[in-house]
Amino acid sequence: MGLEELWRSRNRAGERGAGGTDQRPWSATECSSEASIVRSQKVPRIKGVTSGEAGFGTRIIYFFTRRSMVRTTGRSRERMLEPVEMYGHSSALLRAYGRMEQATGNLKKMPARYMALAGVKTATLVACEYCIDIGCQIFRQLGLTDEELLALPSYKTSPLFDELDRSVLDYAIGMTRTPAEVSDDLFATLESHFGDDQIIELTHLIAMRT
Repeated sequence: MGLEELWRSRNRAGERGAGGTDQRPWSATECSSEASIVRSQKVPRIKGVTSGEAGFGTRIIYFFTRRSMVRTTGRSRERMLEPVEMYGHSSALLRAYGRMEQATGNLKKMPARYMALAGVKTATLVACEYCIDIGCQIFRQLGLTDEELLALPSYKTSPLFDELDRSVLDYAIGMTRTPAEVSDDLFATLESHFGDDQIIELTHLIAMRT
């Protein structure tokens, strides 16, 4: 089992309020079941617009998007553009979404480590296999180690994470819940370390990935 598959099977949503995690070791049956649930979501209900079907302008967007993703992740996957191809049905939304993703990728005020922690936790909470697969490479480049990725289910007690790391992860969990649950104490902790502009960047990233 590769790191990405192990990571997918070992990470799941907190079940005990904002920041709560189930730290009980998973059985082999639970890991297999979780991985199967995520894999079952791989077949889209709407077929995307492929490069062969797209107009000239959309093909240009696909080309630069793929090139950017290969440069960022260091690899090329057959289904790399699948989410983008969905937007191929609406050129206006495709352009707007592309600008939004570009702006998100250029955010620099919040330190990369905290953006990566929030991104990886949100991806596992919503069981987005695409986000996990692509993100695993990006998160490594942003400084997260394989050991930290695999320790996320027990981040509350793992020595690999400090208190600020835990607060950021708690925030990602709280925001991803429906309805959102972010306590005043948790937000005050974030405010004591980050400025409003940094918190906005962190919040935006979590919202984009939810």
